[in-house]
Amino acid sequence: MKTKITLKVLEQRIGKQLSKNNQSLHLTRIRGKTKESLGPYYIVNDITNSIAAQGIYPDRLVEIGKEMGALSAWERVEM
Repeated sequence: MKTKITLKVLEQRIGKQLSKNNQSLHLTRIRGKTKESLGPYYIVNDITNSIAAQGIYPDRLVEIGKEMGALSAWERVEM
């Protein structure tokens, strides 16, 4: 049986992992064309203040969490 975690917890864990590489995870709060171009989540390089990755949807966020080690094999994200 897998332990449930929320999407918010996963966001925090990924943010902590990204901060080690001078990057941060952001949630797009603007509606309209900006949200369409950036997607719900995007990653910013904190040194150059530029967008490192965009168009990250919740299912991709789960994959990123697994790749980074922020999500263990016995955990699953409750959306």
